[in-house]
Amino acid sequence: MENKTQKDSGILAIEKLVRRLDPEPPHPFQVRKNAMALFDALLSIHRMGHEDRRLLEAAALLHDLGHRVSPRAHHKHSRDLVLAMNLTGFSRNESLIIACIARYHRKAHPKSTHPVYSELSGSDQQRVCRLAGILRIADGLDRSHSASCKRINAEHKTDSIALNVTQRELNHMDIAGARRKCGLFEEAFSMKVIVRSVSSSSETKKRMRKSILIVAALILFTGCATTLHARETRIRLQPGDLLFQDLDAGPLCDAIETVTQGVDGAKFSHVGMVSRVGDDAVHIIEAVGAGVVETSLGDFLGRSFDESGQPKVLVGRLEDIDKQVKARAVDVARGFLGRPYDTVFTMENSTFYCSELLYESFRVANGGVALFDLYPMTFLDPTTGHTFPAWTEYYTELATGIPEGMPGLNPGGMSRSSHITIIHAYGSPAGWRGTLELAP
Repeated sequence: MENKTQKDSGILAIEKLVRRLDPEPPHPFQVRKNAMALFDALLSIHRMGHEDRRLLEAAALLHDLGHRVSPRAHHKHSRDLVLAMNLTGFSRNESLIIACIARYHRKAHPKSTHPVYSELSGSDQQRVCRLAGILRIADGLDRSHSASCKRINAEHKTDSIALNVTQRELNHMDIAGARRKCGLFEEAFSMKVIVRSVSSSSETKKRMRKSILIVAALILFTGCATTLHARETRIRLQPGDLLFQDLDAGPLCDAIETVTQGVDGAKFSHVGMVSRVGDDAVHIIEAVGAGVVETSLGDFLGRSFDESGQPKVLVGRLEDIDKQVKARAVDVARGFLGRPYDTVFTMENSTFYCSELLYESFRVANGGVALFDLYPMTFLDPTTGHTFPAWTEYYTELATGIPEGMPGLNPGGMSRSSHITIIHAYGSPAGWRGTLELAP
């Protein structure tokens, strides 16, 4: 067994390696911090020892190293890089475990047929599952790469564990990221995980009480744990193109899609606009939980997938609208960057939800003449005639009335506009009956 000095020297060597080779060193260091906090807070659950903590620490630091090879399948590249290294202070078997923990920080859960993992003993395979389960949550807690997490404590019940995350400031993306990455931990420990943001600030607590249900809706807009980099397609996106997206994120998403219909039956719950097209990058401007932001095309496409593993996104082009109007619409939208997200979904304030952002950008760009129609919004379940329970709870938490019947618009309705021509399909949104050839 190694002494403490040797253990420390092994971690110090990895830290130096990560600073030199990782494309974005602050992120793995924050994930390491999150992972150590989780390990310590969950000690009564996992009952693992210092050696296990050390393996988790090493894997947390190395988990994203594969980005140096390629962002695509970087978790597997991380595994391979760890295996190719002679990690100071770690045995060959420990290196295998570290490589597997890093590999399983995203994507598929471990299987006995997987390379490297299959070489481990049954007890070491169990260690990998448990430690990788912790690492996934730690990674999700820094989904935004903003180091929002300060402290974590755990409340253990018979069949569930509540993780109370103290953030520097409320960050929906990181909370949603952690929630989406709890599956492996839940599988490994046979218990449900609840992730919630807390703060010692009374004002932040007040905002959080109003936002508990908002998070469920904003998962629609803040991305998931998977990052898909833009693939070659048979079209070249243009500034002003609209990307209509079918996202799967709980009862509010279901309610939206139940009462709205997109082009050719497609179910859409989000829309963004191409804002910048470069030689090696395309960006989308959108209204999301963090407000009005620009997102890489890869991150936008990587949020939800059809049964074939393709992004559930259709591209719409305003082919009868002058290019100068579309260019001005992009400029107007970019002028709104940083504006808050419209959690109430009304047109009467200075905040924006996704389709409202595009409506206003094109209206201003078109000399005050709207290109998209507004219709009375409804929050009623057509099968019962009553407000969807999810919306009732949502607006109760906001302490405001439901804007039933007020003018508004949604991604589905926009996709059916006479100005929009669907020119490309990355994948197949739910309900879509279109016949466009899918992207390769």
